[in-house]
Amino acid sequence: MIATLLLLASLVGAGPAPSPPVAIPIAVGHRYQLPATTAVTRRAAALGTRACRPATHVLRMAHVELFVRGRAVLLPAGIGIAAPAAVSGGQVLGGRCRYPLSTADPTGVISVNQSGRRTLGQLFRIWGQRLGNHCLLGFRSHAPLRAFVDGRAWHHGVRRIPLRDRSEIVIELGRLIPPHSFYLFPEPT
Repeated sequence: MIATLLLLASLVGAGPAPSPPVAIPIAVGHRYQLPATTAVTRRAAALGTRACRPATHVLRMAHVELFVRGRAVLLPAGIGIAAPAAVSGGQVLGGRCRYPLSTADPTGVISVNQSGRRTLGQLFRIWGQRLGNHCLLGFRSHAPLRAFVDGRAWHHGVRRIPLRDRSEIVIELGRLIPPHSFYLFPEPT
């Protein structure tokens, strides 16, 4: 119940929405609640050309929402943050280093910590989860995934979705969830 309310609250923005937000239940169970790190990211080892570096500041943010079979799947706090990480109130406050993309909390806000073109596929590589035209996390479908960027359908390969500043990205496998075009980002501190 609280998780559903948190998701609903995260969708409420400052401007008019094309359609009112819909309360979507949060998926529960081990298939939906995934770890934030892999053995590689815990060791702070390089992932191809993506290195874990001391964090200086966030260059930009994007918001990612995942839906599987009509349920919201939360991105965990700590994606792209090498242990040991300081955690307080569900928010990751620090770690040994950060990869180019990371999450500090389970809201779906992605921090871009290093310059360069960043994509949704890179985020999933750092997270250690599957993302393809017919698969999301550990789930597969005969129908292709649906992807929306700022409320518009994306048809250029889900892994290629750019993580632009303040973009709203919705990925769906299974039942259609009406996408929305905005997210109320936290103010920079």
